[in-house]
Amino acid sequence: MKLLVKILLLAAIFLTPQLADAQSKVQQPKSTKKQLKQQAKQEKKNKKDGEKLQNELARRHERIQTKEVRKRMKKNKKKAKRINDNKREGFFKRLFRKK
Repeated sequence: MKLLVKILLLAAIFLTPQLADAQSKVQQPKSTKKQLKQQAKQEKKNKKDGEKLQNELARRHERIQTKEVRKRMKKNKKKAKRINDNKREGFFKRLFRKK
């Protein structure tokens, strides 16, 4: 009888962690996965719309400027890009610039 109790006790001890581990592997319902996927899709769409709106506003801002201002804006944009890319001015620009 004591041997039977010991065997049952040992079996209960060894099987308990396996049962607890099996319960922790609960999968998400498919509806939750669909919701997450739909939410990611919506965020992507919102980001794309935001970028489109920002580009549209930048074009409008440039369009309402005078011709001289647009030229200055273009010149400054090129200069800023060159500086950010760590490039030097062209040879002739350096050679013939006002000192």
